[in-house]
Amino acid sequence: MGVSQVLRIHYTFAMELRELEVAFARVRESGIAYGESPFARNNMRITMGDRGQGKAVYFDDPDAHLLEIKHYWPSTAVVGMCGREVG
Repeated sequence: MGVSQVLRIHYTFAMELRELEVAFARVRESGIAYGESPFARNNMRITMGDRGQGKAVYFDDPDAHLLEIKHYWPSTAVVGMCGREVG
């Protein structure tokens, strides 16, 4: 499989607000371009989430996979695939 045939994958990491702040600080300090959506990964802005349900930031990893780090506000926690609350 050639480089152009490798699938690009979107990974989302839901975390507590403090964890997001620490991770986001490391992204900024590393000089990694980030953005407010999967389609605006280089505008150097953070978002409140696609429905305002928390904070999220998107960036590419060295293998060009899309990474998203996200915090859900407690009132909008989502239920994971196993029925456990996430967020």
